[in-house]
Amino acid sequence: MNPIKLLLAFLPWLAFWFIAGGHSMLRLQIGIYVAVVLVIVMSLLKYQKGMILWVSVIFFLITVVFAAILKNIWFITHLGIFASGSLFLGTLISMFVGHPFTESYAKEHVPENLWNSPSFIRSSFIMTSFWALIFLANTMVNVVKLIYPHVCEWTYNGIQLTFLVLGVFYTHFYAKKTKEKREKGML
Repeated sequence: MNPIKLLLAFLPWLAFWFIAGGHSMLRLQIGIYVAVVLVIVMSLLKYQKGMILWVSVIFFLITVVFAAILKNIWFITHLGIFASGSLFLGTLISMFVGHPFTESYAKEHVPENLWNSPSFIRSSFIMTSFWALIFLANTMVNVVKLIYPHVCEWTYNGIQLTFLVLGVFYTHFYAKKTKEKREKGML
């Protein structure tokens, strides 16, 4: 799986995160609207699909209402938890319904005759489980951020970004290793 394409799937979230960071209502509103536009454009270009697309649509629509329009301070204060928590919950739901979110991206790199194979399904669940852990870890970072607000915000952002980069590299190398095993007939 191409790490750049995987990062592109999260572009609305990353743009929102970087633009809205800080304590400015204007930056928050700009970040939300940029993310909404990116979700629309990326869904049309099919860079976002499946669970990531639906979680993005739902999260950013709710965020437009409660943060950008109503300017609900409680919602804004907990926005980091809601963002990471939404991705975590969406990931769990995608596994529960039998279509782990990495499956739709992996299908682009795996021959169609293998899509229903036990190894493909297992690999999709393994990768999605790893991402669930990353989203859970980022949710917990946002909880700690509320408890210890005096720590520099970029410390928390750096930790979360490190988790995301770890997820991208894990996905890339896991997919590469799985492909090598499949080509050698080991799967």
